[in-house]
Amino acid sequence: MKPLLDILEQINKPGSFCAIDEMQPCFPGLEIEHVGTIGLPLIDEQARQIIAQASQAPYGLGDKTLVDTDIRRVWELQPEQFRLTNPDWDLRLSETIESIRKTLGVGKGEIICDPYKLLLYEAGSFFVPHRDTEKIENMFATLIVTLPSRHQGGELIVSHAGEEKCFASGGDGSEYYIRYAAFYADCQHEVKPLTDGYRLCLVYNLALANVKEQPVAAEYSAVTRQLKEYLKSWKQREDSEKLAILLEHQYTQAGISMSNLKNLDRTQAQVLIQAAEQAGCKAYLALLTLWESGDAEEIYYGDYHRYGYNYDDEDEEFEIGEIFDSSLTVDHWQDSTGIIHDFGEMSIAEEQIVSRRPLREGRPDQQEVEGPTGNAGATIDRWYRRAAIVLWPEQRHLRILTQFGERSSVYRLQDMLQNGADPSLCREFAAEIILHWKDSSPYHWSRSDSDSELHNSFLAALLQLQDQTLLQNFLDRILCQNFAGGEGRLLAENLRYYGWQCAERALETMSHQQQNANIVACIKILDVLADNAVFPSDNEERQRLCRTAAQNCLSNWRKLIESDELRRNDWRGQNEALQRAAITGLFRVCHRLQMDEALQTLADWLTQQTQVLSLRGVLLPCLHDLNDWFSEQNRANPAFATLLATCLQQIKALADVIIEEPKDWRQSHLLSCQCKDCQTINQFVRDPKAQEYRMCANQNIRSHIESNIRTERLDIDCATDKKGRPYTLICTKNRASYHRALRQKACDTEAWQRLAALS
Repeated sequence: MKPLLDILEQINKPGSFCAIDEMQPCFPGLEIEHVGTIGLPLIDEQARQIIAQASQAPYGLGDKTLVDTDIRRVWELQPEQFRLTNPDWDLRLSETIESIRKTLGVGKGEIICDPYKLLLYEAGSFFVPHRDTEKIENMFATLIVTLPSRHQGGELIVSHAGEEKCFASGGDGSEYYIRYAAFYADCQHEVKPLTDGYRLCLVYNLALANVKEQPVAAEYSAVTRQLKEYLKSWKQREDSEKLAILLEHQYTQAGISMSNLKNLDRTQAQVLIQAAEQAGCKAYLALLTLWESGDAEEIYYGDYHRYGYNYDDEDEEFEIGEIFDSSLTVDHWQDSTGIIHDFGEMSIAEEQIVSRRPLREGRPDQQEVEGPTGNAGATIDRWYRRAAIVLWPEQRHLRILTQFGERSSVYRLQDMLQNGADPSLCREFAAEIILHWKDSSPYHWSRSDSDSELHNSFLAALLQLQDQTLLQNFLDRILCQNFAGGEGRLLAENLRYYGWQCAERALETMSHQQQNANIVACIKILDVLADNAVFPSDNEERQRLCRTAAQNCLSNWRKLIESDELRRNDWRGQNEALQRAAITGLFRVCHRLQMDEALQTLADWLTQQTQVLSLRGVLLPCLHDLNDWFSEQNRANPAFATLLATCLQQIKALADVIIEEPKDWRQSHLLSCQCKDCQTINQFVRDPKAQEYRMCANQNIRSHIESNIRTERLDIDCATDKKGRPYTLICTKNRASYHRALRQKACDTEAWQRLAALS
């Protein structure tokens, strides 16, 4: 990329990162609440009066505002506490702003000068190195105006990209001159300790108002031509996917825009974008982010005070060791006219980055330390953010757009169709989306309604495109492995238009899935495809496909239930809900397709699976749901009647169980732990007369016993008597199991009565 960098080197900086000068003499007419008019040069007595009305200036740490005089020691007044009454002051300030505009290389357009604070430094005051945050919209710089006040020290050091400038307002003449320093907001700066006297400063935020794109200066037309020829040659190469040319200044996510670009960045961006457009490339301003995560290694300084390090990072005492994860992404897109493009986030390779400065140069923009936890040590995450002009060949535009992910791509395709884009271009984009579609949720149990919505959006677009090959490719390559269950209606509309044979391979693949959630998702789709009321015609081909798929789902689900797969994965907490969905779905599908024999076999089999399929949690809710559905269909079903009769007998048997009240305090449930302390508790559990047991023991033993009692659900309450040493664990028996059994019997009786009403 050196030739490209060499061309860009021909663009001279239109300005500096810092402007330092004197203002024309002008008494500002400074008046402070509860103090009065401030005479200049400032005298010690009035300085002390100002301090009495001021407060210690805070600093920003993440989203917090803190006061720490080891970081920042200076007095401040808010704008509402003071006034500048001399009308000529604004005129002098405007003249100063125009001088700053030229020095910083700021283009045309109004510059807003927003009063921010009045600062008073006394001996010992300082501010460690830091960067300013954007305090108002479109803020690009900070202006410091030092009013006449005798002082020594307090130098303002501003640094950027390896350069450093010093604003020394103290010393000879400090009590007679008004001096200023203005610098870009992303520049690191610090205030050295004031050694004598007082330093009185007005602080302003400088922002751009209503800035529009400025034309590229004529003197860079030759550079533009060279860049155009380079890019035309580059885009012919096979590896010419995209480039990210990094800019010089730093920008926040909220502050990056074409109008906010600073001096050299603005000129380079304009030249690059114009050359890219002439070369047949797409070009955008964007924010590039490098994220790295690794081991946090503490920095040891002994007794050395770490003065001079950026206070912005609360985790400054750590640096990154071995890096075990990282990403390089681009986001926050804007074109040359300032229009924001919601492309989303795109990955980029380091070899596609063009910059003379290393991406990791300097301090990270953000750093966080977490841990240590468990056996893992502390980890550190850090982010480097740089503005960039990202470009790619126009002929690869559609392919590049798919790198933002299928969700962004599908929504963009919808916009193209709604806005009347060329149908052939839309078909080309749809083909690229299918080709680059990635399975974002490899585990079907983690898929959600949003996945169905995405698939449905694409299916709706395919219906508009009227291209059978696109539908066939989407079904065979994507949907057959990524379905979520809610795609039935849009899939059916496509198949009704393109022909049901398009879905044969996809339905075969979908119905042979082995996971519980996959099978249920397929059944949900079949429930729509099998609905004769929705599709009164084309029954033969549709029903053949649906019957085959339904039989596959039924067979695979039975195998799953009969295996121990569900018990092994019960931690997911979704099994009962999925089992209910599978049973009700299979009943509906088989009934719609008149698969009476298969349905009767299913009902007979279900009555034998009470060890796996909960009567209370699965079968009874299914019976109520199916009863409502069959009532709506106004049809009886023999298989449903079989299942209802069997479950009615089973719940009646549970409701008829006699619960006897315990006659003593003996309990049958013992602790499984074989340690001597737990065995002592077991002796207490078996004792028919003992209701309370007290054990003096250290905390480890008490915690061990309490944990086991709680985990194994013994009918024992635990408390700690904190008198004496060691403390005493008090174990008291209760009747929790007996009362649970009574409540369960009442629930079973009610369930039996409700079920009996169905029959």
